Amino acid sequence: MLRNTLRLLSVLLLSIVFVSRFGFTDLLASEISSIALVELANKDRQEKELPPLKYNKKLERAAFLKAENMFKEQYWAHYGPNKESPWQFILESGYTYAYAGENLAKGFSDSQSVHDAWMASPTHRANILDGQFQEVGIATVKGRLLGSEVFLVVQMFGSPTYRPPETRPITPTLKIDYPKDGDILEDGITNIRGETKGLTDPMVTLYLNNALLGSAQSEDSKFSLESPLTAAEGDQMITAKVASNDEIYLTDSVVVTVVNKDTGAVGISKTCIQSKKTALAIELHYDCQRENTTFTATVGTTKYMQNRNVRDISIPLSSLPRENATVILSLTFADGTSTAFMSTLSELGRTTESTTIAGTTENTYRLPSLQIREWIFGLFGLTFVLLLLYAGQLAYKKQLLLHRYELLSFMFFLGILLIAFNFGYIRV
Repeated sequence: MLRNTLRLLSVLLLSIVFVSRFGFTDLLASEISSIALVELANKDRQEKELPPLKYNKKLERAAFLKAENMFKEQYWAHYGPNKESPWQFILESGYTYAYAGENLAKGFSDSQSVHDAWMASPTHRANILDGQFQEVGIATVKGRLLGSEVFLVVQMFGSPTYRPPETRPITPTLKIDYPKDGDILEDGITNIRGETKGLTDPMVTLYLNNALLGSAQSEDSKFSLESPLTAAEGDQMITAKVASNDEIYLTDSVVVTVVNKDTGAVGISKTCIQSKKTALAIELHYDCQRENTTFTATVGTTKYMQNRNVRDISIPLSSLPRENATVILSLTFADGTSTAFMSTLSELGRTTESTTIAGTTENTYRLPSLQIREWIFGLFGLTFVLLLLYAGQLAYKKQLLLHRYELLSFMFFLGILLIAFNFGYIRV
């Protein structure tokens, strides 16, 4: 049984050698798909609210002609040594354009890596995200370029008619830039700054806990209200209001905490809440000095109370919605006052990405993605283990000397293959 398994693994490794040496680049190149590249481009364009690119066979023909010309004339550039330009190949394919562009790539093995390289280059990225382009064609061609066997990927963009860039109206917005939500202020609220967009020098009205503070004229989209506004301790809510050009009222609010550094009074802000995601739950902890009596978290219509003590809450992951949702965190203090903060599940660590809140970063763990090379070395390891077991079996049956040449042949064969892979004589 072990002997047959060893022979099977040896044949498998030998097959990998031949494929790697003589045909593996062809297999890798098959992973570069024109359809996948267009889908990746359109996904990025959709995020920028740009219309999707349509595939055009004439542009594909132009891309093929450009790749063939680079192999023939032995150059790697948008313009050839005989003044060849991308546009002549587009016209030669029968495509009449009002706007056109070209992306080139070589030496890649899959569609994602090609697209990532283009998006990392400012000029290539600009082509993919150019709102003028309406159509695209892609060709992947193998050949010998400048002494190496490579696959060239040519991406041709075009627009049969001129389409002026879309001008989107600016959505009016109002935002308080300082102080920020959750700030702890030792000197009171002395300055409020913010910005407006899409409004023509509006008058911004500012409130503190629903009491009028004053008004500030927005100039160059910026507004500011200064002077000693308040030194009252505790949580304070600042609200800015403005009427847009369409008489639509915009508001923005932040909650800050004013503390007295002379008396040592301790306030409470959003930074006092720490989150930690475990395998089963999101653990919340109130971590400031001010004494509290209750601590709750509300997600939708479900309220989660503290379980072990008044400073900790455990929210089971199984009870949470899959999509991001708003979380209301509420604290009641020993003096009878209370405060509430608004967060989201993603901020608290519900998603699979790294999240940060209150200076604490939590990461979830993913299984590592094994590369082809790692799988092959894994096969080597498995083969050597089986070889040792086979040798032990022969020793137990007192047949080790009888089959010593077979064992040495296996070891020599695997050793040669391992050296070849390790030092790059065979590339995977």
